[in-house]
Amino acid sequence: MTQKDFIGPDQTIKRTLTYNQKDLYQYFLKWFSERHYDIIELEYDEKVLDSGTRKINWRWIPEKKCEYYVKLIIDFRFEAKVNDVMVETSKGNKKKMQEGYVEGKFRAYILRDVESDWTLNKENPTKRLIREMYDKLISKKKMSRYEDEVKEDMKNIMNDFRTYVKTYKY
Repeated sequence: MTQKDFIGPDQTIKRTLTYNQKDLYQYFLKWFSERHYDIIELEYDEKVLDSGTRKINWRWIPEKKCEYYVKLIIDFRFEAKVNDVMVETSKGNKKKMQEGYVEGKFRAYILRDVESDWTLNKENPTKRLIREMYDKLISKKKMSRYEDEVKEDMKNIMNDFRTYVKTYKY
């Protein structure tokens, strides 16, 4: 059975701004792909509420397979409640943008025994014990490096998200 090792608490960034939804979505797709993460999009939902406000939600599970046994995961959830507005750009063009509340939630963890090769089973009950010994004695330094890597990626994505929502200029 796959084992999750959570890296710190969940982090949330909230902001009210005027931005372009398509640009934001593409920016973070590119961010993860440049760092060799494969994005699994679990959900994407856009609804128009009675008030005319659009509610946009998506959840990504970007994963980076480090080896056969280990994957690094950053769970990224996005939620926005926005209204479409027409904005004049610095070049004098009119452009359709979104204005409203944006929230990003982040959670990082490491998946071990990704292929479930070392789970407890009736045919070979000692496999699990061997895996535990391997984790505690042999792979401790390697797992520490993976933990540092996912912490650094988590810190960078949060900083980039924070910077994007603070400084986005149309």
